[in-house]
Amino acid sequence: MRVSDLVSVLREAPAWLSDRAFDVQSALAQVAPVAPGGGGGAPAPAAPTGGGGGGQPAGGGSGALQLLFPLLIFAAFYFFLIRPQQKKQKELENKLKKGDRVFTSSGIVGRIIELNDKRATLEVAKGVNMVFLRSAISGLDEADPAKADADKSEAKSEKDAKDTKTEKRA
Repeated sequence: MRVSDLVSVLREAPAWLSDRAFDVQSALAQVAPVAPGGGGGAPAPAAPTGGGGGGQPAGGGSGALQLLFPLLIFAAFYFFLIRPQQKKQKELENKLKKGDRVFTSSGIVGRIIELNDKRATLEVAKGVNMVFLRSAISGLDEADPAKADADKSEAKSEKDAKDTKTEKRA
């Protein structure tokens, strides 16, 4: 049986192909090698028996590249996206101080009235304080300078009021 005969047999049996996995090497192993001089060509190479085809995967050393490619993509994401964002967040956390107007990741805007190692207390309205993790603070609120100036003048007036109370007591 020649390879061309095998191909024609396989084309005529689509049900057989859909029912089980097809491996070219195992199919060629079932074909008897052509005797020298009778077929006009070299004998077919003998494939290992035992089903499943055995041997190296197609492409030789491409298995290592298939594993390396996702690792390279992950490394690129880490160094170009994740790490710079972590640095930016850490710089922001170190830059925070009392009196700063900030906004959180949930969209709440307030003025810092107390800072701890892991938490920050924000005054979101007069007399309304909320405690947030420092990592939840997304940035300094510089978008509305009129409101920021009003908050600063309010904080200054509160401080002046406290100073005058202490002076009256003395």
